[in-house]
Amino acid sequence: MKQDTRLARGFGLAMVVTAGLATLIGSESVEDDDTEDEPPVTVDFVIGSASVAFERDRGDDAATVTDLRLSGDYSADAGDALSLDREFVNLNTLTAFTVEVAPADPDDVLVGIVSLDVSETIDFRADRDPAAGRFTTLFDGTTTIVRAGDDLSGVGITVGGATSERTLGWGDFRSAQDDDDETIDVRMASYAYGVLETLYRVALLAEQTHLDIQDNRSDLEGSGLNEQLRLDCTTPPGGTAGARALVWRVDAPGTGEGNAGDGDDFEVQFSDCLYRGTGRYYDGGVALDDYVFVDDQPKRLAVDIQLTTLYEDDEEIGALPAPAADQPRLDGQLILDYQQQDAAR
Repeated sequence: MKQDTRLARGFGLAMVVTAGLATLIGSESVEDDDTEDEPPVTVDFVIGSASVAFERDRGDDAATVTDLRLSGDYSADAGDALSLDREFVNLNTLTAFTVEVAPADPDDVLVGIVSLDVSETIDFRADRDPAAGRFTTLFDGTTTIVRAGDDLSGVGITVGGATSERTLGWGDFRSAQDDDDETIDVRMASYAYGVLETLYRVALLAEQTHLDIQDNRSDLEGSGLNEQLRLDCTTPPGGTAGARALVWRVDAPGTGEGNAGDGDDFEVQFSDCLYRGTGRYYDGGVALDDYVFVDDQPKRLAVDIQLTTLYEDDEEIGALPAPAADQPRLDGQLILDYQQQDAAR
């Protein structure tokens, strides 16, 4: 195996985040793997900030994410692929981040710095309403508590020192960030939660790129470095197929030279591609650097994710001649680390 310059650093982050104890949405769950008689396991995960801040630009506003730490776990069978594409994952109380919101319109009131902290474990998935958990946001000195629970028909919200809790449907809460008639504290809480869902979807995309690497290792090694390996995109009804190419960019020095694997750098390039692995459209680049994958028990996946003006949407992006300026796009860097544990740890 190659010398792993990423292993100690990446797992060190995971150890810090999990002490005491990474498409966007996939059309099929990895829980459908044929894992009969496989023992149950727990998988710890962490998604963290890197040297280049993660940015999400929606055209009307831009979000810069810092001090990021998404931490949690999920239950699986030992033979399952490492993926957050589960019915839900548990986001624990080590999860926190800060978002600086900068609107395109200088007169927009949705501007400033909001922080999010999980205060009770959330059963989370980006296309699913949580059934339990709590997080708080802090904006301009005011704390907003957002709660999910069986006693609620939606999400419970308490702003500042209010003595009563307000209830919103999850759909209304998600869209509150763009509602000019909503209070600024609720809008900022909604905005921060939207960023959380975006980060989760980026992790799913990285996982699907990892699967592309594993499925096409022989072809990558046969083609060599910096050669594009063309892969299929899904053709939407009445639409065009788009394009997707996988590139093996760096073969890290060590005993595994010549083999696509640990320590290497890869990139996938999209052109208005409807990606079956995530069910969303992409245009731009995603790089997985310092790649680490251990397929033996206990499994591990660790990687630096580099996003280069990656447009993503649930509709066609229209990449020719170029995506529109108001298309959602992502830039920056994240660190992802998944580590399989024994169920009875």
